[in-house]
Amino acid sequence: MKNFILNSLKLILYSFILLLVLNCNLNNQVQIDKDITINSLDITNSIIYKNENGDLNLLTENGNNIIFVKSDINTKHFWPTISNDNKFISYSYVIEQIVDYKIGINILDIENNKTYEIYSETNPLKNVLSNQIPHYMAWSLTENILSFVIPTENYPALYLHKTSNIKHTKKLVENGPIWISWNENNKLSVHRRNKRLIFNINNSITNLIHINEVSPFYRIDAWGSLNPMTYNIYSVYQNDAKYKHIVKDDILNNTSKFLNTSEDYPLINISPDKSYLSVLKSEFHPTVLYDSFVLYKTKDMSEIIEITNVPIGYFWSPDSNKIALFTANQNNEYYDLYILNIDNLELKKMFTFKLSPEQLEMIIFSDQFSQSHNIWSPDSSKLLISGNLVFNNVNNNSIDKNSNIILISELNSNPKSEILFNGSIAYWGN
Repeated sequence: MKNFILNSLKLILYSFILLLVLNCNLNNQVQIDKDITINSLDITNSIIYKNENGDLNLLTENGNNIIFVKSDINTKHFWPTISNDNKFISYSYVIEQIVDYKIGINILDIENNKTYEIYSETNPLKNVLSNQIPHYMAWSLTENILSFVIPTENYPALYLHKTSNIKHTKKLVENGPIWISWNENNKLSVHRRNKRLIFNINNSITNLIHINEVSPFYRIDAWGSLNPMTYNIYSVYQNDAKYKHIVKDDILNNTSKFLNTSEDYPLINISPDKSYLSVLKSEFHPTVLYDSFVLYKTKDMSEIIEITNVPIGYFWSPDSNKIALFTANQNNEYYDLYILNIDNLELKKMFTFKLSPEQLEMIIFSDQFSQSHNIWSPDSSKLLISGNLVFNNVNNNSIDKNSNIILISELNSNPKSEILFNGSIAYWGN
């Protein structure tokens, strides 16, 4: 009897030690650095992500993980958006109160480790741009000016916040829909209905400098080459129900040139090096499934390649050498990721995904989100995708119900996928 009790106690002790070891190992897999403040870290090339609890995190290149905003059962956070110099992060919040919603935007001043609010409203309705996008936010490329689009009772409106004065938040344009694009000289293009407005903005001024008639049936205007002699911008012009024209305007010299005419509705964007104009085309508008993706050289508008496998959105790599192209799979719940190599025009299928709702909306509006959030690493070698990998002959019921943050690497050889952690959306800092 004594030996039995002794052996039982030993078993309990061994089990306790085993559990302790396992717990230490699990804690080592995901380390939350509670004693490290965000302003003490080098956050260059960091990953910003929302975890399975809805908390907003920053994972540094050195492996430090900081939760900089925590969510709870009533408070949800969305779309952390980092400034070009990594000094500020803006994000949306939605608080479900007893009889209404409080919805707003906060900014984290990283250098001073302080958070302040720049916009809020209380409404009996959940007044958001879409279920996954309460607001759209994009930082200027210099001087840390935040542009953000909010819903109103009627139509979306565009506001500006200048971080040089934390109390400076002003409405710029109303009566949307509104699509925006900054250039390197802090010119802001605003496409609102059938008008394209160009503003010159810095911490001292906000001046409207150009207005032009454009088609209402496209989204962003794509900034071209900038130099002391020209300011080129690409837009879509339409003067009848049949033909849509891609036009290059030089707003400095007030000249326009028709580049391409089609019966299809074009959705335009441009490569980071301004060498290629990329266009999604569809017979119908609006749509989320396009008929084709076409690539043109901006030098002479010669067509480089046309892809017709039902594209839904795409992202240029920062070095302009690759495009991550997402297409609809035969199973309408899944989406395929292809990489288009610009040098040899090779189109290579990577993986099939069941995307998280936030990731899917980011891809559907990739022309706009490419102005503010990057799924490509700064060195153009890796991708972050939020969702679940899908393999052939796998039953849908066996797919993980929680979305994962997946790192895709070795794109030029044998692509690798690695699940980093659970989460619904992720992108790289600068």
